[in-house]
Amino acid sequence: MTEAFGEVVERDGELGIIASFNKRYITLAPVAGVVGLAFNLKDPNGLLKGKGSEGITIALLERDHPGLKMGRRHDPLVAAFMNGTVTGKDVFIPMKDLIGGQERCGFGWNMLMDCLAEGRSVSLPASAVGSAKLAVNAVGAYARIRKQFRVPVAEMGGVQEALGRIASEAFILTSAQLLINSMLAQHEQPAVLSAVMKYQTTHRSRLVVNDAMDVLGGAGICRGPNNNVGNGYMGLPIAITVEGANILTRSMITFGQGLNRAHPNLIDMVNAIEKGDDAKGFQKHVMAFMGHLSTNVMRSLGRSVVRPRSKSGDLSVYYEGQLGRLSSNFAVCADLALVLGGRLKFEEMLSGRFADALSTLYLGYACLWFYNQNRGVQGIDEIMQLSMDNLLQENEKALNGIMNNFPMKGIGPIMNLVCFPTGKNVYKGPNDEMVKKAAQLISNPSGIRDLLSQGIFISNDPKDRIRMMNDCLPLSVEADKIVAAAKKGKRPLTTVEQALVDKVIKMADEIIQVDVFDKIGIEKHEGPEYVRPALRGTRFEQRERDLQMTAAAGKKVAVPVAAAKTVKVAV
Repeated sequence: MTEAFGEVVERDGELGIIASFNKRYITLAPVAGVVGLAFNLKDPNGLLKGKGSEGITIALLERDHPGLKMGRRHDPLVAAFMNGTVTGKDVFIPMKDLIGGQERCGFGWNMLMDCLAEGRSVSLPASAVGSAKLAVNAVGAYARIRKQFRVPVAEMGGVQEALGRIASEAFILTSAQLLINSMLAQHEQPAVLSAVMKYQTTHRSRLVVNDAMDVLGGAGICRGPNNNVGNGYMGLPIAITVEGANILTRSMITFGQGLNRAHPNLIDMVNAIEKGDDAKGFQKHVMAFMGHLSTNVMRSLGRSVVRPRSKSGDLSVYYEGQLGRLSSNFAVCADLALVLGGRLKFEEMLSGRFADALSTLYLGYACLWFYNQNRGVQGIDEIMQLSMDNLLQENEKALNGIMNNFPMKGIGPIMNLVCFPTGKNVYKGPNDEMVKKAAQLISNPSGIRDLLSQGIFISNDPKDRIRMMNDCLPLSVEADKIVAAAKKGKRPLTTVEQALVDKVIKMADEIIQVDVFDKIGIEKHEGPEYVRPALRGTRFEQRERDLQMTAAAGKKVAVPVAAAKTVKVAV
């Protein structure tokens, strides 16, 4: 996006702004009736007269505003996503078209942050959660129904790894979404957490969809009405890019802006420095900061010793203790990072690791909150443990990255000594048995599978592919049990049992089929004599031409293969 700028002017006795802008990537621009235009306002002639100020300002312009041009659209990865440009040269904007009028000139940045604090927490995270839930429901069922060598692929270790990640990420994403929504319902504006939500949910959704594509195999890459993952896979980079690209959100916004907003002493110290003559105030805030640092050091050391060590009791108590310890570690590292001063905002890799640590803390607390809301659901203990062990390991990895790469000599070892006095690699992540259990839970009917499927649309049409998978799943599980029992008992299936097995085989065969088309792309616009270029000049050219002609005539006839010199072999 190129910079938009405006200047306060007076035209025909009316005070307004002349603005020029070239916004090249604007969501909904091709169809919007109004556009919110943010620009950097200057007032070189002092026409505002203290009523408003220079700085980021926002106008709300209707589509037919003189000089405003919008309508041209982009083609973002063949997705049904309206995106385009908003341009204008020397456009006159009356003060009445500014959001808040002249008094709110210069307050645009606050407005943008307030809007993002809500919108960025809802729209893209909702899409990400929907993708993860669909993967749990559809891919989990598909892995049980689809068989190789008479064995459901859900029983194969490599597939179970992918299913375990899908289950874990779906639990994390669902927890995070519901917690942030509850905050917004209380009229909170969690600006920093909105950045966490945007980055983490879209990033984790991409991991889920990648795993879903791998489990589906050919059914995932063949586009068509029966492919419920492929279009989402293609469109995911859009979610990664819009509303603050993930690289920017992670490496600059989450920690860089979050530190200023959340630290209890930093903004006071900055304000004291800006005053220039407030040495006493600055000293006061520095002492407060040192007290904050000392408290965090003691908490970090203490919690590393007294944290819970066993999961045998209440799981939420164990994991809350671990998160409390890691929260203290994060606070200590954040305090010590301030020794870099203004250099900190340019250390984007470091800032990204701080963002990862902060994000996994929020996600962990969200999982605990969601778990406590749904205690007793079949399988929730297993999925929660898998998710939390993953998050704890990710958090420790982020903290280790900060310590090992801190750019000022001596600070990293101090962080390490305070945060991990008994050694690193405290959180080793989940073991294979936990992953296998999670895979079993989402590929079989279970309470946690139902919980993580809530909110997704499942058609009532019995021929809808997702409907079919949900209908077939319990029958497939029952049929497998019948076959296993008969084999163990060395007996034939009864008539009723055989009927069920045959029904499941028929349903499964239909479910695993992929969409096929006589013509795709440019072929659909070609005439009946069209032959694919790869077949031209081969012995099959005339045969293909005859088949196209007879198909166009609505007839089916046997056509002999014409002789030719060249044969191309598909391998």
